[in-house]
Amino acid sequence: MALFESFRESTARRALQREPEPARERAGVNLHQAQHIGLVYVDSDEPAFRRIKALGKHFGGEYGTRRTEALGFVPVKEKALPIWHAQTLDLHYFNLDHLNWYRKPVAETAQFEATPFDLLIDLTDGTCLPLQFVVRRSVAKMKVGRASAPRAADYDLTLEVSPQLSPTAFVAAVEQYLAQMNFV
Repeated sequence: MALFESFRESTARRALQREPEPARERAGVNLHQAQHIGLVYVDSDEPAFRRIKALGKHFGGEYGTRRTEALGFVPVKEKALPIWHAQTLDLHYFNLDHLNWYRKPVAETAQFEATPFDLLIDLTDGTCLPLQFVVRRSVAKMKVGRASAPRAADYDLTLEVSPQLSPTAFVAAVEQYLAQMNFV
């Protein structure tokens, strides 16, 4: 079984490499300028879900961001989804049932990918294959992620941080840099 999963993983990585980059308007955007922010994350437990919800409110209150949307990957089947999951206007999710054989999101993520966010922040360590497809296909003006991510070339701005850094600490690092940067 491990051999099959290894084959499936390598096939999915090749499919990701062949995924074309979308036509998008690239622009440097700091947190004070961003009016629409997108977040991608792995939704592993309820505290992570609540942190993402609070982060959207924080960006709105601190920087005047009009809208923050989040897309979470829940690594379980639809029938095993925890009770706190509910699709809302700004918090979306997809799970194992929404992936094809290549671990590629099929339809649930299309609207999120087509949204021209001012800023897209990948809160993962970059190893979640379904979210790598989402980041690759996103038409966001600026994509931010970790420099240690396997697909760091898909980001416009990468931060060199410890791979063990929690998503909360990574957000603090992103916030520190993007609040001070000025793009011409």
